[in-house]
Amino acid sequence: MNKICFPHYDCGEFRSLAKAIKFLGATTYSLSRYALRDIVLYTPCYRDHLRRYGVEDLIVHLIEEAPQIKDEPVLLHRLRRWAEESPLADYDIRCYNIKDKITILGHTFKGLKDVKRYVETVWCENKEELPLEPNVGTKRCEGLHVGCYFENYTGYESMYYKETRLCQSYIFRTTPISQNDISCLPCAPHELEFLKDHEGIDVAWLPMLYYPDEGDYMFMVTKREVEI
Repeated sequence: MNKICFPHYDCGEFRSLAKAIKFLGATTYSLSRYALRDIVLYTPCYRDHLRRYGVEDLIVHLIEEAPQIKDEPVLLHRLRRWAEESPLADYDIRCYNIKDKITILGHTFKGLKDVKRYVETVWCENKEELPLEPNVGTKRCEGLHVGCYFENYTGYESMYYKETRLCQSYIFRTTPISQNDISCLPCAPHELEFLKDHEGIDVAWLPMLYYPDEGDYMFMVTKREVEI
């Protein structure tokens, strides 16, 4: 499994931080100003380091792993600013390729398509916006229940272009999920805009999986793994 995974239009999966920074610097006009922030955001070991020791100590640690970072002042500035303005929530966020295997509540799914096969209940605020053939799956697993909240994409482009994307929030339970459960979801993207407010999710609704209906990456939010 790759240590680094974050949403990038070209490639966001790398064995190490050094390889990620080297690739991004060589294949783009300039490193994304938010690349380092995103790497920290979606890598639990970096999130934990930031919580425990603060951003300056984290930067020292990152430079030890990828010395070239010290020559990227914009990346470091953006990371410092984000760390100061956005306190981390007490849960883990991981980015995965939509084809990756993921394990939730003891069950291993073979990618996003497999997750969809287990969906029992779907909900959309506007029923007319539901897909003509909702992904109500045909698979069942004892002790596992999956629900999906669909919502229209509300990004910048939707102001100028007709968008057909339906962003998807999947919730997982050991007990049956009703449509009322999903409709009451307080952390649905239509309220918190998941990709902008990662740290505002109610832990009572975890684990969750989010997919923006575009691209190769999905995001899993789980309760933090505490080291003993």
